[in-house]
Amino acid sequence: MQGVHVFDPHAETVIILESFVEDDHVLRKIDGLLDMAFIRELTAVCYADGLGRPSIDPEVFFRMELVAYLYGVRSERLLCKEVRYNLAYRWFCRLSPHDDVPDHSSLSRIRDRYGEKIFENVFREIVALCRKKGLVHEQGKYLTPTPAIAGNQKRYVSSSVDCQDCPRRSTCPTEARKKLPCKRYVRRSLDQDLFEEVQAQIRDPTFRQTLSERMWKCEGLFAEAKQNHGLARARYRGRRKVQIQACLSAMVQNLKRLVFLFCYWLISWWSREHKNPTPSRAQPSQGQTFSTRPLL
Repeated sequence: MQGVHVFDPHAETVIILESFVEDDHVLRKIDGLLDMAFIRELTAVCYADGLGRPSIDPEVFFRMELVAYLYGVRSERLLCKEVRYNLAYRWFCRLSPHDDVPDHSSLSRIRDRYGEKIFENVFREIVALCRKKGLVHEQGKYLTPTPAIAGNQKRYVSSSVDCQDCPRRSTCPTEARKKLPCKRYVRRSLDQDLFEEVQAQIRDPTFRQTLSERMWKCEGLFAEAKQNHGLARARYRGRRKVQIQACLSAMVQNLKRLVFLFCYWLISWWSREHKNPTPSRAQPSQGQTFSTRPLL
């Protein structure tokens, strides 16, 4: 019959992979915020140049893991199938339609090779990005816990640089070290009774408000990680591997909030510009972008 389209399953065509990823796709937003070039530097110690067969790009591995935990993919075998057929996943994982998707067994071996430390370092890099974008504020000074325990108490020591320039050093209630008077420390009992502290907080009129905030600030995050990001059950055996699973789950949660923060800022900026137009306003410099402007 003339005019009837005949499907050819073996037809070859040329596609632009990026055209299949919408502008508002969460993976596109994460990709715009996250520069994963640091991955290769962190994992360089796990590879030997010029030895063995070509390895899987560490950035591809971490991007695939982020996809798995972002969308709650439960296994490496299923993840490889999803990345193979989903063009948005391929685009985010830096795999062209002609590239082979890594085998699920390779992903397991790479995870074991990296170990807990590298995953924690990647997690810290994303936390640093959250801090840079204004999601985390530095909540005073850091006190370093000492390994020794004396009299059922643990010491937390301040930095001598922090104490040296502190205007309240003369009235500081902390104890000073004999050999290093500029360093201060506080003692904390290992048997501190938390129950009495909670009972005292219950009598505070703001306790119920704090309790309701906990439901979405803490418990909500745990529920989100369990329902959507693969933390409902341990996927691996051993504490170190489960810690890697927790790090990956927390990574995608932080990245989602980074995307939300950027979109909220963009909407606020657009509303302000169209509500109060200022033609005489100085134009931003060529190198200035939305991500470098101050938050509203």
